[in-house]
Amino acid sequence: MIVADYEGIVPAFPNSKILHIEPGTRCNLLCPGCARYKMHTRGIKLPPEDFSLDHFKKAVNEQSDISEIFWSNVYSDAIYSTTFIDILDHCNTLQHRPINRISSNGSGRNTTWWKKLAESLHDKDVFEFSIDGLEDTNPIYRVNSKWNTIMDGATTLINELDKQQKQTQVSWRFIVFEHNYHQIVEIYKLAKQMRFHNFKFLLGDKRTPPEMLLQSSTFEQVENTLEDYINANA
Repeated sequence: MIVADYEGIVPAFPNSKILHIEPGTRCNLLCPGCARYKMHTRGIKLPPEDFSLDHFKKAVNEQSDISEIFWSNVYSDAIYSTTFIDILDHCNTLQHRPINRISSNGSGRNTTWWKKLAESLHDKDVFEFSIDGLEDTNPIYRVNSKWNTIMDGATTLINELDKQQKQTQVSWRFIVFEHNYHQIVEIYKLAKQMRFHNFKFLLGDKRTPPEMLLQSSTFEQVENTLEDYINANA
């Protein structure tokens, strides 16, 4: 379940055909390391747009032989796209259905939407919730995120996938910052309680604001803290 020093949702598959898709321009958050935030600070507003279903069908079909699709988060988050579920449904019509790898902040959608998503996901898909702390620390980086909707969404998705007997992997991805590193054990305990399939944690990269970078500890110490807890409670 534990994946330390996680590098990202897309592993290197040199023999696979992987398609990267930007879902559009919609996201409710203003994370300070995001390209959207930097544009926002310069007064640049992106018009609300979604990746076209028609364009997707031209790119992903029985002839294209795409094995995996990575939903990018440079300017948007897939869960806010109005075409996202329709695109997944199109994938489900293909004989050689590509694996969809999705990463999202998970905030703002209601339980009805998450149930619809569960119906459209496939056994081999991967859905990753990017949750950087607990209720008090997650919004420090995930600005504008709504904690209760994230918790409701994750709980609903995991429960619905179980009801449908799907093997879709649902992961908790945690960026270790100066303001949240001390919560590593409590965050892991919550992820386990909620029955996430994987718990992944990593250090903030060069996009992280300097004041948020881990300073009072080291990544190795954070990793050891969690490992000590797991060993003590095995």
